[in-house]
Amino acid sequence: MYSILLAIIYLAFISLGLPDSILGAAWPSMQPQLGVPVSYAGGISVIIAGGTIISSLFSNYFIHKLGTGKVTAISVLMPAVLIFTLPLWREKSDRAEKEEEKQKPLSLPEVIRLPGAKNVLVGFFCYCSLEATAGLWASSYMVLNRGISAETAAKCASLFILNNTRSMNP
Repeated sequence: MYSILLAIIYLAFISLGLPDSILGAAWPSMQPQLGVPVSYAGGISVIIAGGTIISSLFSNYFIHKLGTGKVTAISVLMPAVLIFTLPLWREKSDRAEKEEEKQKPLSLPEVIRLPGAKNVLVGFFCYCSLEATAGLWASSYMVLNRGISAETAAKCASLFILNNTRSMNP
């Protein structure tokens, strides 16, 4: 049971990074129609990253306010794979709820005060910034300067993200 769930989580993790290359590949096609500079893709990328960060920061709040089941049900609307794995999650939910009652989760300020937390956050921010910039730049460069189709550029940039995932799990 655990290995199936772990495989699904791993596939979901990989799939999170693959769409990152779409903006860089699609932007050269969209940008002339919108009449804006190429550099505006960076602003869009920051907005997307900001939304991801905000949703991460508020996830603990919503889980405690609405409960794990409701938050999961809301987020399942996008990845259809989770719909088929809900029985795996429900089987453990009774035990998890009993354990959750015993443990009080740390607040964000408490987490940040943990030893080394600030260094980890800075390192993670730098890594994510570098990865997003490289993915965005690579596909835009391929389309604008090398004449590669947006579709092929998106595939190549997706391979970059996939390689980063492989590199993190040797």
